[in-house]
Amino acid sequence: MKQLIILVLLSIPMLSVGQNKAINNFYQKYKTYKNVTNISLGGWVLKLATKHADDDEAKEALRHVSRLKVMFMENGNIVKKTDVKQLLQQVRKDDFEELMTIQEGKSKVNIFIKENKKAITNLLIVVNGEDDFVLLSLQGKLNYEDLSKLNIDVEGGEYLKKVPKKKKVVPQA
Repeated sequence: MKQLIILVLLSIPMLSVGQNKAINNFYQKYKTYKNVTNISLGGWVLKLATKHADDDEAKEALRHVSRLKVMFMENGNIVKKTDVKQLLQQVRKDDFEELMTIQEGKSKVNIFIKENKKAITNLLIVVNGEDDFVLLSLQGKLNYEDLSKLNIDVEGGEYLKKVPKKKKVVPQA
């Protein structure tokens, strides 16, 4: 029994690796609303999806993903503007780097990554428009080329094709 308690206590820090409190809180707040669709995949379900991918490049890239969360609203955006603003501020404070911002009609797309020295550990895509909202969160150990190879057939997944294949260092003025 003593060994079991020690094992559980030792595994707690591993459970929190890669999970962002701000993203999880936002997801938990809105996922049960009417007209909200949410998908959360991890573990064996994600591995099963990887095996059924048609594209070999996508299959290889998916092997590096450990968790996928998607929440979207198609028939009206019920998310408060202040909640989106707070989410984006919080992920910036948590060492997420804004990779790109895309304005598409009345929708704004923010793409953030969090990386350690070896890999991208988190990807966050937020699509916020008048009539729609998408939050896509990926966790794993990816590189820039993996992101562009992913072919995720969910709302917001198409924006992964716009991610550059390599990180470019831009000189500061």
